[in-house]
Amino acid sequence: MLAYRIGSGELAWTAPAGTSSYSSPQLSLLHGVPQCLMLHDAGLTSFDISTGKKLWESGVAMKGAPRCGQPRLLDGNRLLVAALGGLGCSLIEVSTNNDKWIVSEKWDSKDLKPAFPDFVVQNGHAYGFDIGMFCCLNLSDGKRTWKEGRYGRGEVMLLRDQGLLLVSSETGELILLAADPASHHELGRFQALQGKTWNHPVVRGDRIYLRNAQELACFSATPKFTTVAR
Repeated sequence: MLAYRIGSGELAWTAPAGTSSYSSPQLSLLHGVPQCLMLHDAGLTSFDISTGKKLWESGVAMKGAPRCGQPRLLDGNRLLVAALGGLGCSLIEVSTNNDKWIVSEKWDSKDLKPAFPDFVVQNGHAYGFDIGMFCCLNLSDGKRTWKEGRYGRGEVMLLRDQGLLLVSSETGELILLAADPASHHELGRFQALQGKTWNHPVVRGDRIYLRNAQELACFSATPKFTTVAR
């Protein structure tokens, strides 16, 4: 890990953080302490953002298998993390006692195994890819509530205000799902791109952007309303 001073560009500190990762450094606030979380092939490490000092760490080493995804902070001191114990995902709780950081595992589940796609969280449930199939996980116990939708190694984003999930499939389809923990419910889908697509869609206003290694596309998502005569 390398930290630089914004004003001067000078190197502020360095710290060991494994040898490989497809994740990104993530600023978080745990128990009022700003810290930087980094998921890498040796596990999850938390660093003091001022000094680079290691505050705590968790997870098993997975040499040669770069971890992906971002730790998701829940309820102030719980983190949902992919591949922390190997395949699957884990819920951990971070606490302090006399300035000592303590990490405890609440559960480890193989019911949601993100290969490299991320997951989203809504109303006590996580939605994401169990390898190549889409599924929903109950965060209270780590148990899967449903698994359906062969979208390959796609990506998902949450449209939080609408309670919807926008999924891009590995084959370039865009799929709209209800964020429903009870069942898999497709609201619509269309072919957006041709060829393998491993990138997150981006939504700004009424526009949806999606790209792969060959092309970039933009779609208008203006809703249509039906007028009923009375």
